[in-house]
Amino acid sequence: MNTQELLDIMQRHNIQGEADKEGDIHFTHEDISMTLLHDDDDPDYISLGAGFEDIDEELHDACYALAAAISQAYKVGKVIVFDDEEGFALRFSVEALVSPETFERDLPRYLDIVTEMIADFFDAASGEQED
Repeated sequence: MNTQELLDIMQRHNIQGEADKEGDIHFTHEDISMTLLHDDDDPDYISLGAGFEDIDEELHDACYALAAAISQAYKVGKVIVFDDEEGFALRFSVEALVSPETFERDLPRYLDIVTEMIADFFDAASGEQED
């Protein structure tokens, strides 16, 4: 699928996205900034997710175990921890091979999975902070 096809499907789900020059689509869902990544060279692949950069430094060590637990629990969703010279960040995503029909059908589920993973992660992280 190309960027316009993805935007059209999203609009039918009342999601107003905006494509950048690379064709990635940025939008907000339930007050969370999200991005739909795709590549014209691999038109069936998508990665729908959200990133977070302002993670409390006290949680950095716990993030690895929490990311693994959340990724395992959600199976099709994953949490990636980025920890390098650019900083510490998390990305929550669902990655899938999709046709226009499956993307249209499953988009609400993908959004639910990502938002639930985020909520579960930060709920668990707040428990870690209280310890």
